[in-house]
Amino acid sequence: MEIGVIEVFDLTRSEYEELKEKLMLNEEMSKILEMKIKRYSITQISMELNISERTTNRRIKELKRKIKRVIWLSLFFGLFLALYRHFYTLKVWENVSRKETTTN
Repeated sequence: MEIGVIEVFDLTRSEYEELKEKLMLNEEMSKILEMKIKRYSITQISMELNISERTTNRRIKELKRKIKRVIWLSLFFGLFLALYRHFYTLKVWENVSRKETTTN
């Protein structure tokens, strides 16, 4: 599944660890995520975890939903922080400019 140009399960080890922490996954979901990153098939994951393929598909769908939510929230808060810094800088600059014009 893709989110823009980001492949959901195409992660480095450090990205995986960070994502796993943010998602607060249980042991089963962590294993599924790791196996998906390692390109295990649905059948392989199901056999390894002793669950049905249908359950595996549902868990993967839930993982993708959680990953999307974390990515979008990160983007939203990153944008919010950038805008806050921008407007805060403008406000500080306006205050400095006002002080300069009143002293001249």
